[in-house]
Amino acid sequence: MLERLVSNLQAYPLDYIGHIFILLPVALSIYRRQFLTKELILLILFFLTSFLEECIQLYYSLKAWSNIHLYNLYLIVDIFLVGCIYYQKFEFKIHKKYIVIATSISIIISIIFFKYDEFSSVGNTVFRIFSTALVLSYFNWLLVEMKIANMLLHSFFWISAGLLLYSLGTFFMYLFSQYTISAKASSNIFDLYWSVKQILYILFCVFSSIGFWVSKYDIKNYV
Repeated sequence: MLERLVSNLQAYPLDYIGHIFILLPVALSIYRRQFLTKELILLILFFLTSFLEECIQLYYSLKAWSNIHLYNLYLIVDIFLVGCIYYQKFEFKIHKKYIVIATSISIIISIIFFKYDEFSSVGNTVFRIFSTALVLSYFNWLLVEMKIANMLLHSFFWISAGLLLYSLGTFFMYLFSQYTISAKASSNIFDLYWSVKQILYILFCVFSSIGFWVSKYDIKNYV
């Protein structure tokens, strides 16, 4: 098992780097624990769940077991958690209602198009459309309400920007997953797109860490 771990580390170092980076926003959330709101606590749960997911994936890879179905299963959990995060962040009931509907539809679609032996192109694409729609709706809400004095000191500006970067950056990769990260794709193509995906997720973790770092300014940043 140790030999396989070393082999995997050499072949896909970004997988392990990304795994470690998940703990960065968690560590900063602990440091800023007195400033945590409900949505930030849910975001911590999102990253802790992601870390646990990666641990399970690592165990499966060391056992040489197929783990693609786990990615598709975790996708449903991620949709639910992201929906819960923005449900807490939006203030108006009409926005919350739309988020519940969008989250439910996205989960149902992901279940219907669940695949065991390959990445679910439909499910992953829906997750990215869902996340992008939530982030853009949130940015639009910020612009309309004009409640934030300094956007760069607003925690969810950084968190949402990171999620938007990750969602849009991997959108076409999963939309055409049968050509990019499936068994049909060449090893060079797979490695390229998988590395891009990991880099974008690391950036999401970094942006979220900045969000936790500036969370202490949130209370006094409203006008």
